[in-house]
Formats: sequence, structure tokens, C-alpha cells
Amino acid sequence: MQLEIRVSRKAWLALALLALMSGLVWAGIWQYTPDGKLHVTVYDVGQGDAIFLRTPTGVRVLVDGGPDQEVLKKVGEELPFFDRRIDLVVLTHPHADHIAGLIDILRRYQVRHVLTTQAQAKSEYYREFIRALMDRRIDIIEAHAGQLITLDRWTKMRILAPVQILPAAAVKDPNEASIVSRVSLGIIDFLLMGDAPKDVENEIIASGQAIDAEMLKVGHHGSRGSTGQQFLEMVSPLYAAISSGAANRYGHPHQETLDLLERAHVKFFRTDQEGDIRFVTDGRTISRD
Repeated sequence: MQLEIRVSRKAWLALALLALMSGLVWAGIWQYTPDGKLHVTVYDVGQGDAIFLRTPTGVRVLVDGGPDQEVLKKVGEELPFFDRRIDLVVLTHPHADHIAGLIDILRRYQVRHVLTTQAQAKSEYYREFIRALMDRRIDIIEAHAGQLITLDRWTKMRILAPVQILPAAAVKDPNEASIVSRVSLGIIDFLLMGDAPKDVENEIIASGQAIDAEMLKVGHHGSRGSTGQQFLEMVSPLYAAISSGAANRYGHPHQETLDLLERAHVKFFRTDQEGDIRFVTDGRTISRD
């Protein structure tokens, strides 16, 4: 006796679709499986800042969110579609070009912690950001110099600024209260400056904290108000990344800053020319990703 089994066209299509979806899921798992390295990406979000870090064990950190929803697209490309976990969001300061994109990130992703300061802004973006924090009941951590955040067993984030903790009413310029952090894996360090001006750089120098780093995310989009010569000499980076929008109305990055980097033999990259700028390190060496 011979049994004949016929499968309808719809059933074949359903099986094919199931196989395709299963393949995509496994491809996503394979692509985003931690590889034992630290990946740091300075996103091209126009005239703003957004930096994504993925540690050797897969911890995800987003530093700032840029001026609009572009960061949603970037993070969506960074993470598998079925995984919406971000372990730490850092808001360096509440100017629109750093905070605006974070509002939807807080609403659409499972953000575990937010690191910020007491600096405030009289803007709808800031109010929406605070509202999203409250609605999602996200853990808020206040940043201060000397703070050590253990991202995973091997990766540390040390906060270098704000050096002085001021009440919100005393912060006249949020740039002055910008979070500056130094992310380390092994002997490789990344110095993320936010929009900290030269006065803050000098405060960090005076505080005696270690600031040398292999990669410098240049402060305030490469403006002439940041990246003093003494500070750059002490950081002594191999690479620098400048986040700025094409043909922006501020003239960032300023030629004075670019000349300073060239004289110091720092190889620098600009988001307005390069797009996303990716680095990777195993804790011993650093290279473009």
C-alpha cells in the first residue's frame, strides 16, 4: 500500500516563510553575538552627538541621541530586531542636539539606567525626556567626577566631569556641566568629551585624573571653544572623531581645531565626511571597525 501526501501551495508558502524567518532570527543571533571586543561607534546624526558602545560581553551603552529620530535608525541597525535592550543611556547635557533623539529611544527600547546631571533646559525636548523617564520608571544615576561604572567584567567607564556638582539653578550653560567619560578595556581608552569647553578641560587637568586615551571624541563638534592644546597633549590620542553636520551654520569643525589635531599628528575622522565612525579594540590594540 502506498500513501500519497499532497501539500497545498499555501502550505508550502507557509513552510518557506517559517524557514526564512527562522533563518533571519538565527542570522541575527549569530551577527550580534558578543565577540569579546569593545565596539565604539560615533554615529552620523547630523549636527549632534550619538555614540554607541557594545562591550565584550554584549552590554549596550548609548551616549547622547542626536537632534532627531535618526538615532532610532542607527540603533535599529545595531541591534537585532527582536532585542530592544539598552543597558545604559548617558545624556551628557540637555541641549537639543544631544537629547532630542533620546526621547523615542526611551519610549521604544527597554532602557535600564540613565546617567545624567542636574543641568536642565527650558525646552519641550527636555520636558519630554523627563516625562519619558518617569513614565517608564527608569533608574536615574547622577554623574560626578571620580565615579566608576563597571559595564562588564573587563570594561569600565570612569566619569571625569562634571568636576563640581552644582544645583540646577546654578548651571547657566549646560555645556559647562557636560558629562565627560573615559571608557577603558585593557590598555585601550576612549575619551568622550560631550560638549565640554576648555574651562572644563582645565578643571579635569587640575583634578589630577588620568585622561590619556587612544581615541578622543572631540568636544563640542570641533568648535574652537574646546580641545585646548595642553589638554590634547595630555590626552595624546592616536585617533580622534568629530561629530558634526554637513555645512552646518556653526562652522564646525573649526579650522583652528583641525590644525591643532594635524600638528599633534592625530588621525581624525569627521562624521560629515565619513558617515558613522567605528572603532574596535581587544584591549591591546585599536583599529577602525
